[in-house]
Amino acid sequence: MYYKKKSTFLVALSILALSAITSANTCTDLLFKQFNTFLDPQAEVYIDSTSIDYYSEQVVIASKDFYDNGKLVKRIKIYDEDSVVTYFYYNSNESVLKKTGKEYINSVSTIQDTLFIEIQEYNDGVFEEKIIRKQTPNYVVEKGTDYLFEFILKQDTVIETYQMNIKKDSVYKYSTFDIADPSDDFKCYEYENGNEKGIPILYKPNEKGFSIQYTYEDNSYNREYFFIKKDNTTSLRKTLKPIKISPKARYFDLLGRYKFSK
Repeated sequence: MYYKKKSTFLVALSILALSAITSANTCTDLLFKQFNTFLDPQAEVYIDSTSIDYYSEQVVIASKDFYDNGKLVKRIKIYDEDSVVTYFYYNSNESVLKKTGKEYINSVSTIQDTLFIEIQEYNDGVFEEKIIRKQTPNYVVEKGTDYLFEFILKQDTVIETYQMNIKKDSVYKYSTFDIADPSDDFKCYEYENGNEKGIPILYKPNEKGFSIQYTYEDNSYNREYFFIKKDNTTSLRKTLKPIKISPKARYFDLLGRYKFSK
């Protein structure tokens, strides 16, 4: 899980050495799209829905995204029995806000192969924070008020680094390494918390696109991201009941990952 201690230095070196000698891997390449297609209107695939279970935290998340001409315009996310409806607007101002629930005003621009995104986050019409993202074909960085995420695609390795300000004057940093399986193009492994075996990640193609599934042996934490190809649509197989915004929602970032350690 994201708030645990991560790989040791020696494990990291062995992982990078392995990635240097392997060839292009579908699993790691598509895994990186989980990060660098977000809010990209030119992306060939989009995140359609997610299913995330944090069993040790007793949190279940399911979400469904809605698009208009390639732009993400609405996300419905369920935390246990509560739900959050989030709206996304582009290159606009506060006059577009509904002033209810989560809303994001996004300023998107492109220079060569780099997508620049400035995200203004509002809750019930009140400004909360500014999030800055930069996305390229092999690098993504996201910076919020109290966190910094970086994602790097290097050969057959996705390197994820996280820095979170847990308390005043207290910074928590860690990294994970997602490494290709040299014998299976549809499989890669996430190395974290000194686990030399790695957590299996499966690339699963389907008629609409594909999914990326993480599987933890102790079933403490499982997640799956569903992607669709451009112009395809799917539906979330769970009844959506808008109720109240769960207080747990603030612990997660835009992709459903933990931002903080409680």
